[in-house]
Amino acid sequence: MSESFRPGTSQFQTALLRKLKNMQPDFDVEFVSRENGTTFRLRDARGRARSDLITINPRQTNALELARLQEMLTLAGFPGKHD
Repeated sequence: MSESFRPGTSQFQTALLRKLKNMQPDFDVEFVSRENGTTFRLRDARGRARSDLITINPRQTNALELARLQEMLTLAGFPGKHD
């Protein structure tokens, strides 16, 4: 992963947003401001939180891989389809 795509950067958030919207197009991604890394959760069309907060720290190098994102969503209690 290049230095500009480290969790916590705007480039990483953009790449993460694109991946999540491809995986779960019916849900919105809410980014939560944190000091280190990137924290987010998925919300449904009514604005209800559908997952717990998920934090990706700067040392995670595989965070944008599909399998890792699916695992993080499952661990965060996301009930959606993971295809």
